[in-house]
Amino acid sequence: SANQPISGGGMFQDAAAEIYRVILVSIFFAQISAVTVFFPGGRGAAVRAALETWLYAFYCFDYRWSMEARDLKWRLRHFEGHWAYYSGFGSPCVLLSLYTSRNFASPFWSAGIMAMAFPLCMMTAMGAADLADQNVEDAANRGTRQGSIPIFHLANSMTVSLLQAASPKPRKRNPSSRR
Repeated sequence: SANQPISGGGMFQDAAAEIYRVILVSIFFAQISAVTVFFPGGRGAAVRAALETWLYAFYCFDYRWSMEARDLKWRLRHFEGHWAYYSGFGSPCVLLSLYTSRNFASPFWSAGIMAMAFPLCMMTAMGAADLADQNVEDAANRGTRQGSIPIFHLANSMTVSLLQAASPKPRKRNPSSRR
């Protein structure tokens, strides 16, 4: 079934899965920031808006999926397979952010308005999740009409590389040091 526990392996594996998710989302956010730095102008702004749209939508639905004990692999595959739905869901947050950042002098106003709007988007995601879950088993196995986009591929690859680099290497035992 698609509704499986995060790991089923206990508290430590569940904690590891959540740490992995936090690192993945942080790297995805860093990618969004890098787009602004390396691609200034209209194209960079368009790519950043698309990525932010998916980030806001993922944040909103991630709370629902966590409560349903969906594992991260399922969440990412489902999200990437239904990218059009989620881009439509996340776009009001991005449009509101763009509007407030251009029409108010202080970024604090923009952040404050987003802080008030985000819980509303999150509650909407809680109610809208059934719409996104229609035929989820079939869509996850064969893809959707619009096709799948590997939105989190780079962030996922970077997360795996980072964790592999940070993990302790097994020590080789020296056969001559036996007692």
